[in-house]
Amino acid sequence: QQRHGGASLPTGRSLRAERLYNLFPLPVWMSRLNLTVGLLWLCVLIGHFVRRQGRSGQLLLRHVPRWPRVAGAVWLGLSFAALTGYMVLRTMVSGRLPLGNGYETMLALSWMLLAFALVLCRRLPVMMPFGLLLSGFFLLVSSFSQMNPQITPLVPVLSSPLLSVHVSLIMAAYALLSLTFLCALVALSVLMVRGGVRATGVEGSLGSLSVVSRLFLYPGLALLGAGIFVGAVWAGQSWGRYWGWDPKEVWALISFLVYAVAAHGGSLRRFRRPAFYHVYMLLAFLTVAMTYWGVNYFLGGMHSYAG
Repeated sequence: QQRHGGASLPTGRSLRAERLYNLFPLPVWMSRLNLTVGLLWLCVLIGHFVRRQGRSGQLLLRHVPRWPRVAGAVWLGLSFAALTGYMVLRTMVSGRLPLGNGYETMLALSWMLLAFALVLCRRLPVMMPFGLLLSGFFLLVSSFSQMNPQITPLVPVLSSPLLSVHVSLIMAAYALLSLTFLCALVALSVLMVRGGVRATGVEGSLGSLSVVSRLFLYPGLALLGAGIFVGAVWAGQSWGRYWGWDPKEVWALISFLVYAVAAHGGSLRRFRRPAFYHVYMLLAFLTVAMTYWGVNYFLGGMHSYAG
């Protein structure tokens, strides 16, 4: 094989990378650790929300205790570095960016969440548990039996430079929109713990979380729209039509329209109320879940290979 295989054989570098890649099931263990650390950090944060009462409006910026901030930042950095190395090894083995199937996009989504959290955690300490919890969740889903972790060649329709752009935009959008979901989850948890909107400090806490949520909503919506557009261009080159009403395309458009409604707080007064806004964002994430998972397993279509 070495004498006659030529370029069809993997290089010594890729073989070493593959042995190192298969040495330890990083996503399995990282999912458990990140979920555990993120949950503990979130409990500390919610407890601090409850104790600060009327002063909780400034909590998201400066008033989190120092020790969980330092510990969370260190763990976040280690998780990001480990997952980055894991994806670099997979890239070296496959010879392409790891964006070709459901397993790889789950890794990319987790990586983007950790990157966003690492960049924003200094100004927004709430990003530490958000990034750890969501990355842990997506890594956990990637280890399910339905996902395919094997490194295989891409089918011809996926061998396009537009694939990386399209998937990167969509994954970045889903990462940001999943952060709006977690903001809503924390806001409603605070609402239940404190006993209603009229309790002291609750309105300020929910308002602060709605501001943070909107910081993720607007770029997430823009990235989702750009991803749909690039996907249409890719479809035009691959299948000869820009839009074919495939279930994945339809549900991506539904997600875009549902989240676009929440962006019109200026004309829709209900969205100026933080409690209503968070409930809406909690339910809106169901469209993302349907687009990413539900279509693959229940509706099929030309995008079902992404599962």
